[in-house]
Amino acid sequence: MKKGLITVAMASLFLAGCVSLPAKKAEPAPVETNPSETAQNSLDYAGTYNAKLKCSDCDYTMARLQINQYGQYRYIEQNVKNGGPVGNPVVFQGKYTWNQKTPVIRLLNARNMHFFVAENEVVLLSKPVTSYAEITSEPKFKKAIRQI
Repeated sequence: MKKGLITVAMASLFLAGCVSLPAKKAEPAPVETNPSETAQNSLDYAGTYNAKLKCSDCDYTMARLQINQYGQYRYIEQNVKNGGPVGNPVVFQGKYTWNQKTPVIRLLNARNMHFFVAENEVVLLSKPVTSYAEITSEPKFKKAIRQI
């Protein structure tokens, strides 16, 4: 009788161990942010960017922005009409500064131009923004990729 009782007890323990309990919902891992990580030191932003800007008295304005990691830029605008350049290009060059709170650079000596810096593109801003999601219709400059 004791053997039968022990066998039944062991079998019930074994079966109870095989029953699965409802799984706990996994909570998302907290996103760790590094306060020392900024667009300036985390993005590959240095390079040449091109865009076609709207123009009232020509087909479009070809714009090129070259920036390096040392805080220097060169910005060129050339009006284009009937497939060819019109007039002389407008050239600005000098230093740029980073906004401390957002990934925005300001070109010094260039009509106070501001650009939002993203991966492989910069966006000419018409008004201040704090995130890429706020950018609506501003011209986007795509990074020129060199073929090797």
